[in-house]
Amino acid sequence: MALVSARHGRLARVTLALFTLNAALQVFDGVATYIGCRTGMPEGNPMVAYAMECFGLGLGLALAKVAAIAFLGSLWLLRANRSVPVALAVTASIYFAFSAVPWSISLLSAAPA
Repeated sequence: MALVSARHGRLARVTLALFTLNAALQVFDGVATYIGCRTGMPEGNPMVAYAMECFGLGLGLALAKVAAIAFLGSLWLLRANRSVPVALAVTASIYFAFSAVPWSISLLSAAPA
């Protein structure tokens, strides 16, 4: 019984860490996208670009981030399911690879020397 409880505690901590990482990646993506688009860089996600085209940079980006965080919230509500940490790990990996890395490279290369 103690082994099951220890596994559950570790899984809960991993799930919380992955949820927090995903939320931080959303904040980073929102800030980096706003800065990058204000300096003339294009948004790579066609759905976010469309939202920004329809509603403007700030509101379109805010709506996209609210939707992404709502998705994370739905995963958090389902956190008792064993597949949720996997889903959070996949979303974090995707945002890291397709947002954090490209925006970091773009913004650092555009920074004045």
